[in-house]
Amino acid sequence: MICNYQLPVLFLSFFLFLSCQDINNNKPSSASREGEVLVIVPDALWEGQVGDSLRQILAQPVTGLSSYEPLYKVIQIERSELGNTLKLYRNVLIIHNNDNGHLDKPLTAQFDKWAKPQIVLNLYGISNESLLKNIAKYGKTITSYYSKEELKRKTRSYKNLADKRIQSKLNELFNLNVTIPKGYKWSFNNDEIAWIRNETNKTGQSIIIYKQAVPEEEITPRFIIDSRNAFSKKYIPGSEEGSYMKTAGEEFLVFDQVKLAGIDAIRTKGLWDVAGDYMGGPFISYTFQHQDQLITIEGFVYAPGKSKYAYVKQLNAIINTLELRP
Repeated sequence: MICNYQLPVLFLSFFLFLSCQDINNNKPSSASREGEVLVIVPDALWEGQVGDSLRQILAQPVTGLSSYEPLYKVIQIERSELGNTLKLYRNVLIIHNNDNGHLDKPLTAQFDKWAKPQIVLNLYGISNESLLKNIAKYGKTITSYYSKEELKRKTRSYKNLADKRIQSKLNELFNLNVTIPKGYKWSFNNDEIAWIRNETNKTGQSIIIYKQAVPEEEITPRFIIDSRNAFSKKYIPGSEEGSYMKTAGEEFLVFDQVKLAGIDAIRTKGLWDVAGDYMGGPFISYTFQHQDQLITIEGFVYAPGKSKYAYVKQLNAIINTLELRP
């Protein structure tokens, strides 16, 4: 039995516990532009080899585009310049030099350190030389951290903007769920393909999904491109009569084995153009086996005179909302 004189103490402890929880959870929303990384490193390092190596990693050219666009826009500051506003950046990289306390873990990650959602990576080195080695060793891991978190944020936001009508129709046609945001319009479908697009006066973003029987031969990059060209020639016309979309610059295509919705898939990044017309842009596609069908989901962009990478990332996030039905 709890005596009455103990109740105020218990209630006080309970409210103090709740207050601590609120303080821990009540962090400001992160606020920076998509695709930016705040790098906290001394100017002397940034202007030398360490800075060169970081820029080569973070601002490397995006594959699958016709012109240079950086993987990330990099903003560099000294630690002394880090105020409350800059702490709101979503992607942060802190470089620690002359640090011998992290020899076993040269790269660490902190989530929602000052804001949420946010990822803060810490890269350590005991000297300039060791920093350069760690940048080379962990560079791909660093960009992978940021890319994965950015993709998670985008897919979460799209799930709140879903066009239920389009989602239901895709479910019926392909036995899968893809979250198509509001603003996209149904363009065309039949028993083997569906085309959904979002167009303005100056840009266009499209999602196409097509299926075919699983081939007896191995699914190779050549097979994927031949299938893409066959479907696009048949179903994706250009603005001029007799014109059609096709794959461009096949020697620049990038193929990767990846996971999509928890299963193996082949991701293809490259360029498209139109036979008989002056149009083109980047595309990204995923090809995978689902039940007894080979399915490809592709996003392609038309944005003449504009940067393309942001549009490609939007389409990639839509594709990555995929959920497969049993």
